[in-house]
Amino acid sequence: MKKRSINLLIKMSRNFLLGILLQTLLVSLVFSSDFANAQKLKSVYLSIDAGDISLRESFRLIEEKTEFRFSFNPKKIPVKRKVNIDTPKESLESMLLKLSKALKIKFIRINHQIVVSKTKKGQKPVQEISRPVDQHVEGKVVDSETGEPIPGANVLIKGTNVGTVTDLAGGFSLEVANRDAVLIISYVGFVSVELTVGAQTFIEVNLVPDLDQLEEIVVVG
Repeated sequence: MKKRSINLLIKMSRNFLLGILLQTLLVSLVFSSDFANAQKLKSVYLSIDAGDISLRESFRLIEEKTEFRFSFNPKKIPVKRKVNIDTPKESLESMLLKLSKALKIKFIRINHQIVVSKTKKGQKPVQEISRPVDQHVEGKVVDSETGEPIPGANVLIKGTNVGTVTDLAGGFSLEVANRDAVLIISYVGFVSVELTVGAQTFIEVNLVPDLDQLEEIVVVG
């Protein structure tokens, strides 16, 4: 009886350990898959012929040609400065290094997201970090009265310098730390909105026209 109980206990322990190993393997595979999907910047080559364009337009052009998305606070970096990234064939890493040197900005790649900010003395101009994606959220910003998309609206993660701007269709894409993350959406002539991400993976933001601000703009004009 005692021997049978011991054998049963050993069998249960083996099954328990096997379960843990399988779960660990599954989690590792998921994370490894996510890391592998984000290519190294030096492995991504681009051919560009766009002439002199703004920094913001250069980001959009790179986004169209790659799997990466840029996140930045437009008030913190010179998004309107003209740059020339034309090249018959060059790695994305090399492009970003040139932009960093010319504009005093730095790039941090986190999976498929490239965070842009001002650089300080001694900081690396281009860094790459692979980590599990906490939560990916996409959305669209529209005019609440007309339903038309609002391109160029600012989408900022509250309490950080990480953000992005909406594309021509009013769309945006961001990776946030967790469900408690709060997005601040703003655009000239509209009332700013703060939204908690929660469990949402797609958020439609309706901005209401700020009549007082519009009147001030008209008077100044």
